[in-house]
Amino acid sequence: MGGHATGDDAVVDLDAPPSGRPLRSWPRWQSLAVVGVAVVLAVAGAYLVLRPEAAPVAEVVGLQGGPVVAWQLPTTDEDLWAAGGCAEAGVLVRDTLRSNWVGCLDLEDGHVVWETEKLPQDPTVTELVGTPYIRVADGRPDRLLDRGTGDLVSNFERCPAESWPCVPPGQKSEPPPLPALVASDTGTLFWAEIGDKDRPGPVRLSRLRGTDPADAEWTADLDRGGSLLDGAAISEYGGLLWIPEPDGAGSTGASDVVRATDGQVPGWSRGLRNLVHVDGVAVGHSGTGVRAVDLTSGRTLWERDARTQGIVPDSKTLYLTAEPQPAEPEPGGVVTRLDPRSGREVWSVTLPQPVGTVEPFDDCVLVAGQAEGTSPVLTLLERGDGAVRWTSEIGGSLSELLFGEGQVLVVYNPADGGGTRLAGLDLETGKSLWDTRLPGEPTVVGHRLVVSGEGAFTVYG
Repeated sequence: MGGHATGDDAVVDLDAPPSGRPLRSWPRWQSLAVVGVAVVLAVAGAYLVLRPEAAPVAEVVGLQGGPVVAWQLPTTDEDLWAAGGCAEAGVLVRDTLRSNWVGCLDLEDGHVVWETEKLPQDPTVTELVGTPYIRVADGRPDRLLDRGTGDLVSNFERCPAESWPCVPPGQKSEPPPLPALVASDTGTLFWAEIGDKDRPGPVRLSRLRGTDPADAEWTADLDRGGSLLDGAAISEYGGLLWIPEPDGAGSTGASDVVRATDGQVPGWSRGLRNLVHVDGVAVGHSGTGVRAVDLTSGRTLWERDARTQGIVPDSKTLYLTAEPQPAEPEPGGVVTRLDPRSGREVWSVTLPQPVGTVEPFDDCVLVAGQAEGTSPVLTLLERGDGAVRWTSEIGGSLSELLFGEGQVLVVYNPADGGGTRLAGLDLETGKSLWDTRLPGEPTVVGHRLVVSGEGAFTVYG
C-alpha cells in the first residue's frame, strides 16, 4: 500500500496475541462532559413529561368584571356591522348606507387601517380565514382584496361583464353554476361551482395553484357542499380536505372528504356524514350508527348503534350525545366520552334534560340542554370522569355560549323580553359574576366582542 500506519491509529490485527499494554482511560474532562450531557438530557426529558400543558386560549379576552367599552363609533339605524377580521388585528366593517364601501378598523382604538369605495353595489364581503384575502361577491364571480391594504388582487370574471350571466357552452336553458371562491384553514384557495345555493347538491371543486381559477391543480366532483357558496372554510387534516356540511342541514361536521393532493374521494368515506377527525381517526354517521375509521389504513376501528345524535371531537378524545333508552323513566340526554381509536367508553352521564350543545374546553365539558316547556340548563362536566361540576339555569332563550378568561359567557334573550343580555359565569363554580344588557347581538372578532345597535358600533375590551 506504499506505507503503514503507526501509533494509536494503526490497524488492529485481530489474530495477534494480546499486547500487554495497559488500557487507556478517558481523560477526566471527557467523563465529566458525558455525565453533564446525561444530566441535561435527563432534566430535559423530565421537563417534557412534567411540564403543564399550555393554557387554552379563551374565545373572548377581557370582560372579567363585565363588558367595558374600548371604543365606539356613532351610527344611524345600525348601519355599521362587523364582517370579520382584517389586517394584523382589525375588524372588517360594512356600512349599509354606503353600499359600495368597506373599511378595516383597528381593534385597539378604532382608527382606520384602510377603506375603499370601489366595491360593486351591495356585495357580500367575507374574510377568507387563513389567507391574506378578503372575498367580495355580488352575484358575479368573486373578487379578492388584500386583507392588509384593501387593494384589489384578482377579479374572477369568467365571461364579459356585459353578457352576464354567462351560459356555459352547450347550455341554453339551464341556469349556470354560481362560482364561489373558498379557502382552507391553511390558506389554500379553491374554486367551487355550485348549481343551487338553496339546496344541497353536486359541487365541482378545483384546487388553485394561486389566485387564478383557470390554473387549477385538480378538479373533483363532490356529492354535496352548499356551504361553500357562503365562504365556509375547508379544513385540512391528515392529508385530506374536509368539506363542511351544507348550511341549513341542521348538522355539523363534514359532508365530503377528498385527498388534498389529487381530489380523489377515499373509499372509506362514502356513505358517511357529519364526519369529524381526531387523533388520526375519522368518525361519522353511517346511516345505521356511528363508524370510526383509521385515516392511514382506511380500516374500520369500531361501530356503535344508531342512538347517537351528536359527534364532538376534542384533543385525542371524542364525545357522543344520544337520547336515553326508551325503558329509562325520565326523558333526558346522554353524553359519553370515548377513546377514538378503540371505541372504549371512558365515562357516560345521563342528564335530566335533552342534550343540545356540547363544548369541550380545558379540563371540562360544557353541556347545554332544554326540556320542552322549561328554561335552558347549563351543566359543566369534569373532563376526566364526567362528574358534574355545576349546573345553572338560564332565564330565557339561549343564543350563544363563549369561553372567556376563567368564565363562561352566556348570550341570551330574557323570557320577559328586554333585548339581548350577556352573563358571565365563574368557570369553577357556575356562580353568576355579572349580567348586563347589550345593545344588540354580539360578534367575536380577534377575541374581542363587537356589537352594532342603538346608535353605536361598539368594541368591548
